[in-house]
Amino acid sequence: MKKVMLFLMLAVFTLSMSSFTNVNEISVGDPLSCNREARDAVIQIAHMEEGVHPSDSDFEQGWIELHHELYLDCLNN
Repeated sequence: MKKVMLFLMLAVFTLSMSSFTNVNEISVGDPLSCNREARDAVIQIAHMEEGVHPSDSDFEQGWIELHHELYLDCLNN
């Protein structure tokens, strides 16, 4: 649970900094934009935390759940 919370905090920080996507390209509430944002954040965090792509991780289900949370957060903001 602590690991998931750490990932969520890192994801929120990553999204707020928009280091991987131009802020002008983000369309909050748009499913395609939100999916891209969530995917990019999860990949970036997985590389920072484990040094691997999420699909190559032993924590793959956790990455899927994190993507889902970030996606919903983007849609609802």
